[in-house]
Amino acid sequence: MATEDGVRSWLEAYGKAWESQDPEAAVSLFTDDGVYAWGPFTEPIRGSDEIDRAWRVATRGHQSEIHFGSEVLAMTDDGRGIARWWASMNAMPSGTPMRMEGVFLITLGEDGRCRLFREWWNEDPPATGASEFS
Repeated sequence: MATEDGVRSWLEAYGKAWESQDPEAAVSLFTDDGVYAWGPFTEPIRGSDEIDRAWRVATRGHQSEIHFGSEVLAMTDDGRGIARWWASMNAMPSGTPMRMEGVFLITLGEDGRCRLFREWWNEDPPATGASEFS
């Protein structure tokens, strides 16, 4: 069963993979049959090949000067980690500064790699024009 220290270590490695835009490092954090759910409205990404493909698309010049931070908020009785995360970066190609913040639900396997990963986030400035309603 995952521990808080294990989840914290995993988050640190995830942040380094994102900051360095390294799909191989990201894929190594997941089991071969890992499931990666980017938000509640998209189909989850399943397996190493699909996670690799998604990270290669997501890191293809879309962000620069990325800074990632996180904190473990809680551990469930069955060993899942709940974490808050935040990131700042420049959106490319415009170079517009942006920031993101959200929550991760992380289920690690016995080997410390992630079996199931779910995330929810918000971004500023919002990509959808949501600021028009505030």
